[in-house]
Amino acid sequence: MRIDSLGSLTEAALAAAAGGSVYGRGQGLADAVGELRIADGEATATVSGTFPYSVRLTWQQDEDGGVAGDCNCPHHASGAFCKHLVAVGLAVLQAAKRSSTLMGAEPTGAEEPAPEDDAATAVEHYLNGLDADQLRGLILNLAESNAEVFRSLSTTASLVGGDVEAVAADLMVQAKSVTGVRRFLGYREAMDYGKDVSDVLNELEPLLETADGAKAAAPALLHITTRLRKQLERNIDDSSGVVGGVCQRAVDLYARACCASPPEPGKLGRWLAKFRLDSPGWPSVTLAEFLPALGDKGLNVYRRAAAKAEAAAEAAGKSPDFDLKRMLLELADHDGDVDRAVQLLSLGEHAEYGAIVERLLAAERRREAMAYLDRAVAEGRVSTSNLDYWRRRGGGYWIDPMRAAELYREDGRDDDALEMARALFRRAPTPEMLDVLTAVGAWTGREDAEREEALAWVEGKSWRSGDPVIELALHVGDVERAWAAADRWGVGYAWRQLADVTPQPRPDDAIALYRQAIEETLIPVGRKAAREAAVLATRMMALAAAADGAEGVYGVTQPYDAAPEGSRVAGCRAWLTDLREQYRRRPTVREELDRVGL
Repeated sequence: MRIDSLGSLTEAALAAAAGGSVYGRGQGLADAVGELRIADGEATATVSGTFPYSVRLTWQQDEDGGVAGDCNCPHHASGAFCKHLVAVGLAVLQAAKRSSTLMGAEPTGAEEPAPEDDAATAVEHYLNGLDADQLRGLILNLAESNAEVFRSLSTTASLVGGDVEAVAADLMVQAKSVTGVRRFLGYREAMDYGKDVSDVLNELEPLLETADGAKAAAPALLHITTRLRKQLERNIDDSSGVVGGVCQRAVDLYARACCASPPEPGKLGRWLAKFRLDSPGWPSVTLAEFLPALGDKGLNVYRRAAAKAEAAAEAAGKSPDFDLKRMLLELADHDGDVDRAVQLLSLGEHAEYGAIVERLLAAERRREAMAYLDRAVAEGRVSTSNLDYWRRRGGGYWIDPMRAAELYREDGRDDDALEMARALFRRAPTPEMLDVLTAVGAWTGREDAEREEALAWVEGKSWRSGDPVIELALHVGDVERAWAAADRWGVGYAWRQLADVTPQPRPDDAIALYRQAIEETLIPVGRKAAREAAVLATRMMALAAAADGAEGVYGVTQPYDAAPEGSRVAGCRAWLTDLREQYRRRPTVREELDRVGL
């Protein structure tokens, strides 16, 4: 890391910006700075504290300038120069001092990097110019000042020397040390704990590139995996999901380690079966991840354990639980036993029709697949919501409506596809299902007819609020129809969609919707409600200005109170004046309106 000039960044500048007490606390965070990146006039880093805070520090190239920056901590949010900014500044100064020391001896044959070279290229130029002794000195210097670098070099040296067991023992000590927490960890402590364990995983992951490295890292990864899962069940408030994510990463890395350097297959098969059978539902583990490491022997051990668990469930008069069912299904898929897979997928209150149909189609058993599709449609097991989500995630229990329709069409059953789409829309009259209906209708030239009949059907129903009809009308671009629904049934959650239509044919009604929303937003007390109301008020004024033909004028180039008498902007301004008076005992309302210029 070469640092040519720090300009205005000095310890004195940091102390002046933060104040004595905050500067002192920042000094105590020197070891908490990580992921430091330095460029011209700025540095970014993560500082571990109550949470991992993201910090960006800036300074001027002119030594008479100052220092500034951004941090997502509460202290900085209040406008203060926080201790995390101080810590990053001190880390930059320390890095500059090291850089100056290392650059003291000019490398033989080195060329000065061109100014336009990026940081990585500059470093490469510098390293290419070092002779062996200089490079050795640089690495040793880095190792002395950075514990991670030292451990990495020490581990690599031991692996090259063939001492895999010694490396494994050292890594296990490190794994046990970082996971040795025995007391309960609250929400914030859990986040810090997850970061600490993640740092260890960051050191272990590169070792998986070689068989010896994977063999050395595997025991530590296994310990971290099992230890974290046990702690998550009892001793950690992981509402943030941080520790759970680390546990998932640990078991994924353990699977990679086993495949790179397979352990004794029988032992691995027993562990994998027990780990999954005892699972609380996480982390997610699949047979496929470990299959290359298991071999036939390990797979047979795993298979016997699953069969024994299935027999025990059957003897107790129970169906296999979720994890056991997944294990048995994966084995059936591995064996190519479609009948067994269908039998497993049919267990429980609801058959997994989506998964059954796809497996039968893949096995070229289309007649059976279509029979199951008919059953799924009859039982209402075709999706009607969050279609994009389920398409990305894949779903076994539900069948995608377009997939079902396409299968019917492939079978020459367009009428069945259309009848299904109509039924699905009437079950869930949403824009998403209207798109399905019109897409299927287009196959027989009925796209427009199906759209109009669907909207007419919706308008013929009795609604507590016009929101469903408004959403559908706006979805097809029929604003007049949407306002008619609002007039007939009123408007609820869809008010914003209706009010924000551009161009707005009924601006006065849209402004009335905004006023009602502002008043409802202010029912709760507190700054959050006041801030949300101010945002709505800003949008209302923009709507009024656009209706007056003065979009981009009032509140931009001219103050709102410059609007002529009788204009919509003037009317909204008068209404907000009355609102201020109504809430005069709530200063946050006045402050937030002032903040947005209203």
